[in-house]
Amino acid sequence: MATFFGEIVFPSSRTFEDDEEDEIETADSSEVIAFVHPRTFVPIDTSNGGGSGRVSYGFQHLVVVSGQAPEVFATCYFIHQVRDIIASIRIEKEGVNRVVGLLIRPKAHPDVLVCHLLAPEPLENHLHFTLVQQLFNFLGDSNVTVTILASCSGSEYKTERSGVTFPLLRCLTSSSFRGTPACSFLESPNTVSDVGAAVLSHCQIHHIPAVMYVGYTDYIFFDSRAVNVFNPLLTVQPFLRIAKKCLNFEEHMKRAGSQPTRLDSLYT
Repeated sequence: MATFFGEIVFPSSRTFEDDEEDEIETADSSEVIAFVHPRTFVPIDTSNGGGSGRVSYGFQHLVVVSGQAPEVFATCYFIHQVRDIIASIRIEKEGVNRVVGLLIRPKAHPDVLVCHLLAPEPLENHLHFTLVQQLFNFLGDSNVTVTILASCSGSEYKTERSGVTFPLLRCLTSSSFRGTPACSFLESPNTVSDVGAAVLSHCQIHHIPAVMYVGYTDYIFFDSRAVNVFNPLLTVQPFLRIAKKCLNFEEHMKRAGSQPTRLDSLYT
């Protein structure tokens, strides 16, 4: 079934025996997402003496980067800049600890927080809710606008129009978003899933202004065009303000182009 903006929720299957389900639930419940801070950052007290315990880091914009093409785009335009690593996002399970993301604050733009998801494979569905809850709990009372960068296979794009060529860029917004998106809206009946949809759903429910940009591509090998499809974002905030093309841009593109795409395509 689907929730807001196509966030996919997988109901448990009844084909398992009860004891097997108990084992699966126990295994899932042992997975813990932790935000590990390498250093101390002093938050801003927003309780006004009321003792609410709510704090803020003063962020005005949250950028969530998820997917191969968004990762390369972000690396080439703003993640490469001098920055603070505020926290690493780790999954702990049965004593095994793996880093799946970083919270990054560019030194030149301390009001921007980048959530850079590093996992080479999409994060497991049952972890989406926990990650999003912890992310926004971390933000506290920061009054943020959220931008999400994601990618999908062109085989997932549904349209009645003929002659559609890839890559193409589409967007979804929460009802609280008041800006002008950098591209056309995603047409019905298309839906999106993965952690980006979970972030957008949270923003819709909690009245947070948010826009999600989805790049659709359909190449067996990663192509620089899958990155360039996000270039319209350079004309809107916060990228208009924070983006700075890295000096070794072509090297990044060449290295990325030698890698197979992580998306399923019509040909795989």
